Amino acid sequence: TGVYVFDPASPHLLLDRITGLSTPSFNTFGPNGNLYVSDYSSNTVVQYQKSTWAPVGDYCSLPSNTPPDLPANGLTGIGFGKDGKLYMGADAKYSFVFDGTNATLLKDMNEYVVRGVAVGGDGIVYIASNQGADASAPRQGVILRYNPNTGQWLPSWAVAAGNPSGLAFGPDANGDGASDLYIADS
Repeated sequence: TGVYVFDPASPHLLLDRITGLSTPSFNTFGPNGNLYVSDYSSNTVVQYQKSTWAPVGDYCSLPSNTPPDLPANGLTGIGFGKDGKLYMGADAKYSFVFDGTNATLLKDMNEYVVRGVAVGGDGIVYIASNQGADASAPRQGVILRYNPNTGQWLPSWAVAAGNPSGLAFGPDANGDGASDLYIADS
């Protein structure tokens, strides 16, 4: 397990793997250009130096006792907001924000299972989740949206995907000039 670095022009493997993680799940780049990787097994985000890929160390961890039903593992999506804070999802039903000092609960999503996190060009935090913990019921994919500037949750988007996980903003697919949100479904 690890994080692999490729040159898309070749495609040539630049780095066999970045190690030091038990179960890497999602990664993002921070405002300082360093790579941050969420480790599902330890509920920790590990930071790697951008030019050497050497581990800088643990950047943050989910709080171990808040909320009381937070599983011992399950850190999933991560993404830095324009405010410099790290937004994180936990496989249970929670989202968190790390302000550089403390990781605090952003929201208990109740029946939603939190997966990926992405931040749009407008600064809005997008959280991929699905509704329905009962395996016999069909899952409804939902994209939750949070405005860090106002501290308000915006109306969520129901999506056809039953289990949205990875989120990324990318090229304009419909010609309106804005980057579009790409959603991976599993």
